[in-house]
Amino acid sequence: MWSETLRDEGLAATLNAGYDRMRVMWAKVVRTYQDAGHLRADIPTDHVVRALMALVQGFIVQRAVFKDVEVELRSGLRALLSPHA
Repeated sequence: MWSETLRDEGLAATLNAGYDRMRVMWAKVVRTYQDAGHLRADIPTDHVVRALMALVQGFIVQRAVFKDVEVELRSGLRALLSPHA
């Protein structure tokens, strides 16, 4: 679908509108976590939202292609987000 948006401007516009609505909703959640001190507030909310969306989209693709990837992705994210011991 994503590659088709390069050829179909109408599909690209529809997809962008959907992603814009999703970003607004996720931004409310991220801001709530930032305000509560659970996420860094010095990083722009939209940057956090874009990273979360990329993670979710990557998860969906890997799940569709490779099936059972939850354990590996959870472990890998834990390694990436943990301080070096």
